[in-house]
Parts: sequence; structure tokens; C-alpha cells
Amino acid sequence: MAARAMRRYPISEVTEPKGGLHQIYVNYWWATSNDDEVYFYGPESSPMLSPQCNSNEFIVASFDKRAANKYPDTHFINYRDTRQIPLVFVPVNMSDYIH
Repeated sequence: MAARAMRRYPISEVTEPKGGLHQIYVNYWWATSNDDEVYFYGPESSPMLSPQCNSNEFIVASFDKRAANKYPDTHFINYRDTRQIPLVFVPVNMSDYIH
């Protein structure tokens, strides 16, 4: 199994659309860091990452509080809290979905 890791991206970077296709998250609650970053989780060698967000604040908050104990190898570095962000643009590479 590939190693998995938490990756952080600046909120300022993911709230501005870039060229190409995007998955857009509207008013989702995100796990955020002290450095104003959002978290994504997934294999270190893969561009496909799982955003650590949900439309329900309770789900994100409850997962974040347990993550360090249940998944010690993927703890939230500098975790601050959950934050609702109006728009987040996550690039989509269609080749990730074609086998």
C-alpha cells in the first residue's frame, strides 16, 4: 500500500480558480491550519487527494478531534479548527478517471 499523508494548501490558493476543470465546493466546512491552509489526504505518489471537508460542520470537527489518535501517521500538523469557506476550487485531471 502506498504511504498516505496529509497535504496542506493555502486557502488563498484554493479560493481562486485556475485554468481547466475544477470540482467546486460551495460553503463547505474545512479542516484548517494555523497557517490558513486546508487539508487534503491521500497517497503521496498520487495527484488524487481527498479534501478534508464536508457540508456538515459536525462531521469535520468530530473527525479532526479523533484523527491524531486514530491515524497517528497522518496527524494534522498545525491543526487549528474547522472553517466554512464560501468557494474552493480543486483542479480535476480527467486522466485520473480513465483507466
